[in-house]
Amino acid sequence: MEHVYRHTLRFGFAFTREGKNELANPSNNSTNGVFNFDGSASGDAMADLLLGKASSYSETALDPYAHYRWINFEPYVEDQWKVRRNLTLTLGLRYTYYQPEYEQHNFFASFNPATWAASQAPSVNPNGTLVAGSGSFSNGIIVAGSSSPYGNALFASKKDVFAPRVGLAWDVTGKGKTV
Repeated sequence: MEHVYRHTLRFGFAFTREGKNELANPSNNSTNGVFNFDGSASGDAMADLLLGKASSYSETALDPYAHYRWINFEPYVEDQWKVRRNLTLTLGLRYTYYQPEYEQHNFFASFNPATWAASQAPSVNPNGTLVAGSGSFSNGIIVAGSSSPYGNALFASKKDVFAPRVGLAWDVTGKGKTV
C-alpha cells in the first residue's frame, strides 16, 4: 500500500532588485515645451490662450536620462492537505512588497496635494495673471531625496499587501482520471 502524506508544507520567497535606464521622454527623445499666456495680446490671459497668442515659449535643451531602481520581495507559505484519498485542499498566503520606484540621482519631483498650503498660494490679478512675488513657486511640490515625505520616492510604499490562496482538487471517481 502506498503511503500518502496528509500535509505537504511549502515555503519560499522571491527577491529581485530591478531597474531600468531610459530617456525621460523616449518616444521622441525630447522634452515638452512650455507656452505662457499672460494677456499681453488681448488683455486677458484666457483669451490669449484661446487665440493661440503665447507671450513666450521655452523648453529645456537637455535630454534627461533617468536611472530608475526598486526592489520586490514576496515570501509565501502553502499547505497542501490531503483531506481524503480523493480530496486535496491547498491553503496559502503570500506577502507582497513592491518598493516605490525611485531615481538613483533623485531626479524625481511631483505635486503632492497633501503638502500644498493655501496660505502659500500666489495671488491672482483680475485679468488672470499672477501677482509677481506672491506665494511660493514650489508650494505643494515634493522633490525626491530632499523634501519628499517618502525619502527618495514620491509616494508611500504599501507594506500591508497579503494575498491568500485557496485551491481544491477533487477526484470524483477516485480513480485518478477525473479531477
